[in-house]
Amino acid sequence: MQRLLHLTFAASLALVIGACTGDSRTTLVVASAHGPDLLAEAEREFESLHPEVDVVTVYLGSNEILERLRASRARPTFHVIWGADAVTLDSSAAEKLLTASHPTWSSPSHPGGADGLWWGVYELPMVLGYNPKLIDRAKLPKTWAELASDASKGSLILRDPAASGSMRTWLGSLVLGAPSEASGFELLARLDSNVRSYEGSPELLFERLESGPAAITVWNLTDLVFQRKTKGYSFLPAGLNEPVPVILDGIALVAGSESRKDAMAFVEHVTSIPALAKAAKAHARIPVRADFPRELLDPDVAAIAFDRAVVDRSILASKLKPWMRRFEEEIRGRGKR
Repeated sequence: MQRLLHLTFAASLALVIGACTGDSRTTLVVASAHGPDLLAEAEREFESLHPEVDVVTVYLGSNEILERLRASRARPTFHVIWGADAVTLDSSAAEKLLTASHPTWSSPSHPGGADGLWWGVYELPMVLGYNPKLIDRAKLPKTWAELASDASKGSLILRDPAASGSMRTWLGSLVLGAPSEASGFELLARLDSNVRSYEGSPELLFERLESGPAAITVWNLTDLVFQRKTKGYSFLPAGLNEPVPVILDGIALVAGSESRKDAMAFVEHVTSIPALAKAAKAHARIPVRADFPRELLDPDVAAIAFDRAVVDRSILASKLKPWMRRFEEEIRGRGKR
């Protein structure tokens, strides 16, 4: 049974699972920030290989996933986290919300968390997305400072960072990469003054970027390519002339949850080379397994050149929460009041 939940209240999940009490299959709940298309496909394929398992996929932003993990610590409602950024997963591991796993392909050199508490699956370069009907590529900002300049006033639309781990990591990376924390927050303030709106979901972000009047966003390269190819959007990705944060997106098992055998089977399935190859082709993903053939990447993804910003994850993990609190309290929307 294919079901994708975008939960507002934890009780919604309990109701859905409770409705399956007459089903003899084991229920496996997977929380993920991946889009509905990838989740539905993975759910369908895994259930065809494991008919004894009923997968329930829960579509949430990374930060929402962390909040739900904390709230259900005593009685976990998720079994697998598949699709959360590195900072979120590091925080989850530090709070002992995850349990170690060691997939058959794992190695000490594979990117991820300490002690096998989580493993990298995809990488997500944060680049510009723009509507070519509203702005010429030649006129796009070439640096983050240009995006925050008066020349970009009113042209920017962003995903709400309160729910999005990717956006929080991007904003935190800008502060971390600035000459000082004060100058980093000055950059965020200038960016905020150029933002027309912060959208509550990726879907709303895409719709508003397509319709205007805002012509530019910041989002991950793979999703920008995927949305254009599969949903008919006209917006395009563009790199910058300076390094960009590349978010490591990972997978983990939830501490204290049941069905470890089924959870590990799911991990092995979605991180296998065939599944990764399909995700690269059909969903424009960039797998991080060292043995993944790079020629299988989507050509439109491979065509966008970018340099990686050096981001210290340990510092970002310790600073991100207070930084985002300061952003919400002192910066967001201040330029419009």
